[in-house]
Amino acid sequence: MKRAALLLVLLFVLPIAFAEEEDHYSIELSLDKNSIQIGDPVFIDGRVLMNSQPIDEQVNAIFYFRSDNDENQVYLSVFDGEFEFSPQLRNLDSGTYLVSVQLFDLSGEELAFFEDVKQLYVDSRLVLDLSLDKDQLMPGENLQLLGVVQRNLDKRNVPSGVVTILVDGEEYFTEISNGNLDFEIDLSKDIKSDYHNIHVEAEDSHGNSGETNLEYYIIPEEKSLEIELDKKTYNPGESVMIQASVYDQASEKISTELNIRFYNSNGDKVLDEIIMSTSSVSYTFEEYAKSGEWVIKVETSSGLEKEGSIEVPKLEMLEIELVGQSLNVINTGNVEYKSNLVVNAYNDVHQKTVSVRTKLKPGEELLVDLYKELKDMAYTLEVENTGQTFEVEISDERGVGEKIGDFFTSFTGQAVRLSGSKEGGFATYTFGLIILVLILLVFIFRNPKITVPSVRRKPKGQRFKTKANGSSGVKKTSEKDDIEDFKTRILKDIEKSNVREEEKKDDVAFNVKPFFDQQDKPKRVEFDKPLRKDK
Repeated sequence: MKRAALLLVLLFVLPIAFAEEEDHYSIELSLDKNSIQIGDPVFIDGRVLMNSQPIDEQVNAIFYFRSDNDENQVYLSVFDGEFEFSPQLRNLDSGTYLVSVQLFDLSGEELAFFEDVKQLYVDSRLVLDLSLDKDQLMPGENLQLLGVVQRNLDKRNVPSGVVTILVDGEEYFTEISNGNLDFEIDLSKDIKSDYHNIHVEAEDSHGNSGETNLEYYIIPEEKSLEIELDKKTYNPGESVMIQASVYDQASEKISTELNIRFYNSNGDKVLDEIIMSTSSVSYTFEEYAKSGEWVIKVETSSGLEKEGSIEVPKLEMLEIELVGQSLNVINTGNVEYKSNLVVNAYNDVHQKTVSVRTKLKPGEELLVDLYKELKDMAYTLEVENTGQTFEVEISDERGVGEKIGDFFTSFTGQAVRLSGSKEGGFATYTFGLIILVLILLVFIFRNPKITVPSVRRKPKGQRFKTKANGSSGVKKTSEKDDIEDFKTRILKDIEKSNVREEEKKDDVAFNVKPFFDQQDKPKRVEFDKPLRKDK
C-alpha cells in the first residue's frame, strides 16, 4: 500500500518539478524608422533573452516582414544574445508589414516564435510628374515628353532608372537622369486622327515603380472627299440620298462640315445645304424632272472639293384612259412626246386606224374624240403606244353645223400640224397655197409703188423727107431720136405748167406717149435717087 502511494507521488510531482525548470525565451526589438521607401536601409537591433537573461549561446533567427499579400525574410545569427543589422528590403508592394521572429538552436530545433513584434510601412511607388510640350499636334509633328520621376515617400528625385513609353502599340525606351525625363517621338504622317493615349512606366534600381497615362489629340488633315450614292440613275419622282465622306491622312472617315449643292441639267441650283459629313441630305425629283446630267458639288470647310453627277433618263410615257367616247391622253414623261398616237379600232364588220399628232410637253393633256373619227357602232380599241385595250360604243350626236365647224377645224389643224390633228398632205398643200396667194395680194395692194403696166402697140417708125433751103443735101434722122426729142419737149412744158405736182412729189412713174398732131405730122419724102454732094 505504501509502495502504491509512493508511485503516485512520483508520477504527478516529478513532472511538475521538471516543468518549472523549462527555459523561457523572450526578445527585445527596435526599428530606427517606422516607414521606408524600397531600397532604403532600416536599422534593426535587439536582444534575445532566456529566462530574462541574455542568452549566452549562439542561436539562429529568421525575421519575417509580412503583409496581406507579400512577405520578405531575413536570416541572422545571434551571438551572446544581442543583434543589430540593416536589411535591404526589395520587391515588396507598398503597404504595412508586421515583423515576426523565429528562433532555432544550432540543430535546427525551434526554440521560440515571436509574432508581430513590430510594424513597418514600406512604400514602393514612384511618382511620374510628366507632361507634353503640346497636346494637339498635326500628323508628322514631333511629340515631346517632359517631366520628373520621384519617390512617393519623400518626393525626392529618383537618381536613375528605366522608362518605357508605349504609343500606338510601339514601345520606346529611355533612362532617367537625376529624376529628369526628356524624350521626343516623331509621329507618323499617316497617324490616325482623334485622341491618342501614351502609357509611361518607370522603375528604379531598387524595384520602386510607377506609371501614368497622358493623352494627346491629332488634328485631322482632310486628304480626300468621296460622294456616296445608292445608284447613278434616278427617274422623276424618285428620291436621292446624297452623302459625302471625308477621309483623313490615315484614310479613315472623319466628321467635318460640308456644303452640298445640287444642280439640274440646265445648271439651275435646286439644293444648297450645310450638313456634317456623318449625315446625309435627301432630294426628291419632280414628277417631270428634266432629263440629262444633274451635278452634285461638295465642299469642305477647308476648301476640299468634289464633283459628282446623276443621270435622269429621257422618259417618253403616256397615260391613257377612256372617258366616255374620248381618249384622255397625258404625257407623264419628262420630254416632249412627238410620236403619233396610233389607235386601231375594229369590230366584226369594220376596222380603222386613227393616227393623231401628239406634240405634248411633260404634263400636257390631249382629248381625242373618237366619235369624230369612227362610225356609230361598238369597237375594240388597241393603243399601239401603250398596249392598252378599251371597249367603246360610238354614237355621234353632233349637228350638221357642228360637224362642218369640226371639219374646218380639223382641216386647219392638219395644215399647221397642231397637236391632236391627223396626218393629211392634201390639206397641208392646199392651205399653204391659199396663204401664199393671200400674202401676195396684200403685198400688191398695200404697196403704191407697184403699178400694172399697160400693153400698147408700138408705133412703127416713119421716114421723113426734108428739103433744106440753100442746102445741097438732106439730113437723115432716126425714129428713136425724133421720139426722144418729142418727150423732152413735153416734159419741159409740164415743168412750166406745174402739171401733176403731187405725182412728182410721190415719185410715181408714168408713161409719156408720143402724140402727133395731124398738122404737124411730117410728110413722107421720097427720093428717086440719093443726093450726093458734087465734088
